[in-house]
Amino acid sequence: MGFWGSLVLAQPATTLAEHPLITALGGDVDLSTGLPGGWQAVMIHAADFDATSLVLPRLVDATARPAMVAIVADSDFAHVRALAPDGSSWEGVINPECAAEYGVTVDSVPRSEAPEAALGWAAGAGVTVSDPTGVGLALKKAHTFAEEGVLELAKALGAWS
Repeated sequence: MGFWGSLVLAQPATTLAEHPLITALGGDVDLSTGLPGGWQAVMIHAADFDATSLVLPRLVDATARPAMVAIVADSDFAHVRALAPDGSSWEGVINPECAAEYGVTVDSVPRSEAPEAALGWAAGAGVTVSDPTGVGLALKKAHTFAEEGVLELAKALGAWS
């Protein structure tokens, strides 16, 4: 059985796993780690998916920094959303073929345009992209574990170096 839960990447002034918006998601924290550049990642097993959908704008408002949130289904696919304080946003899917097998359509950006859309979000968010080619690769390749694809994408986007 794979991972069912949420993955949140943000730049809060305090510990992300202890932030009230994150604790309100419920579930069990499987991973909480600091990353270079002030970013933090939290993986929450069995997080409330409806609450996770709402946490992104609230987290960006609370921190005045960009953030990414992914809802991961059985490690098979992840719906990733990113938002910046200026309103720049992006969403895409890691392993969209698997999402389709679940009957889920969450890809608002055609797959061929997803890397450019993600790079556009990064530019608006003030995030220095570390690996533009890696963004496309992370979005296009099949990942055994979708959550690892989310982290690969975040790293390529410059969420940490």
